[in-house]
Amino acid sequence: MKPIHIFYHVYMGGGSVPVSFDNAIRIVSEQLGYIRAVGLLDVAKLTIGVSGSVTDFMVMTSAAPEGTDMFHNLTGVGELPTMKIMQDHCKRNPDSYIFYLHTKGVIHNGNPIYEAWRKCMEKVVIGKWKECVRSLECGYDSAGAHWLTPGQFPFIGPVPYWGGNFFWALASHLNKLPEIDINAGRYQ
Repeated sequence: MKPIHIFYHVYMGGGSVPVSFDNAIRIVSEQLGYIRAVGLLDVAKLTIGVSGSVTDFMVMTSAAPEGTDMFHNLTGVGELPTMKIMQDHCKRNPDSYIFYLHTKGVIHNGNPIYEAWRKCMEKVVIGKWKECVRSLECGYDSAGAHWLTPGQFPFIGPVPYWGGNFFWALASHLNKLPEIDINAGRYQ
């Protein structure tokens, strides 16, 4: 199997929408616990990008599994700086499998719709991670839940993507995408 690298964006705060620290820690604990429980941490390298205060970053650093690469996003609150780190990794490691996820629903403290959406995506990309990897091994460029296309959902813009932005992909495929501008809109 090719090397697996997980890129995990953790939003702890710093934006215009307040984040409950307790809710953020709950989601991180659930997601990292699930990743650990299914054996994915045993075979993958983890990088965590944190948006939040210095204290938030220190908390995440102490909570992260041993050997995790940590990145403190000082430029804003969005996912793009973490995704830029991922893109740079793909350029250096074009033969790896990439898994991307984030703290979906962190700004919607306890909202059952966001909780269900996050759990549904996690069931596919974490719970069935071996199936996602098999899809990549069988020639697919990416795998995930909720593939959205402009034909089905015109409001998403001109490019199809995995709704909710949890996905698996070939690094070589991600290398074909445009350079990420961390100051651009989140749908780039």
